[in-house]
Amino acid sequence: AGVLDEARDNARFAAPDEWNDLPTADDARAEAVAELDLWRDELAAIPTTDKVALALELERFAAALDPRVRGIESAHYGDAAMESAVASSLGVEAASRRTVTSCSVSALAGEGDGTRTGYGFSVGRTLADLDPETAARDAVERSTRLLGAAPVPSRRLPVVFDPLVTRSVLGILGAALNGEAMNKGRSMFVGRDGEQVAAASVTLVDDPTDARAYGAAPYDAEGLPTSRNDLSVGVVLRGVLHNTSTGRRAGVGTTGSAVRGGYASPPGVGARALALAPGTRSPEEILRVAGDAFYVQS
Repeated sequence: AGVLDEARDNARFAAPDEWNDLPTADDARAEAVAELDLWRDELAAIPTTDKVALALELERFAAALDPRVRGIESAHYGDAAMESAVASSLGVEAASRRTVTSCSVSALAGEGDGTRTGYGFSVGRTLADLDPETAARDAVERSTRLLGAAPVPSRRLPVVFDPLVTRSVLGILGAALNGEAMNKGRSMFVGRDGEQVAAASVTLVDDPTDARAYGAAPYDAEGLPTSRNDLSVGVVLRGVLHNTSTGRRAGVGTTGSAVRGGYASPPGVGARALALAPGTRSPEEILRVAGDAFYVQS
């Protein structure tokens, strides 16, 4: 009742928006609901002591991997079990649930007077999915490989991004491929639908129906089915992400990309599982082909 009263009160001060209305069952675009196995019953039965033990073991393992590691800044374990349901008077009904777990570690390495920090993590649906050894090795590698680094003369070089940096770049692109930003003219991609916007090797997708994705979900925050959205394929901009409101305003409909901070907040637009389709080369091959290059890890 409190939420409804607050919504009614806020409506008296809001400007009318013909596009901002509840989705209907027709807005589901006849998409089949993805059958995703995102829930693990055993997570609720895992003793707290086991979770603490994993964090402590993660700390010990990272500290022992390399003599240059001077300390562990932090080692964490976290999990959550989430269930949500959406129902409206216009025919939308949806419910979903998922569990998530994660562990992370930050290592401090030193050599002489120089020190560097590095970060590693692992995610899954239950504690058994986590790979603390890989998280520790990533943290130690990222903290030690910059030791002794020094400035180099300015020159033109190939640039290779660490996966963590690529993730940050994707975050910027995801914000620009947002229907709300497009409708307001605040995106670098405004008016470029069908144009060349990337290299031929780039395929950018948001696929929340891929159960391997941390943000996978069968429904979006408006209770509409999610689906794979191809955003850039073969250099050409193919589309952007929309919720019901932004999709109606743009005349293209929703892409099942509504997100929200909680039940009391209105739905926005966002990617849930934005990713670059992998190429044919391994990370080692990329470094070998790049030759004398600049590696960016943060």
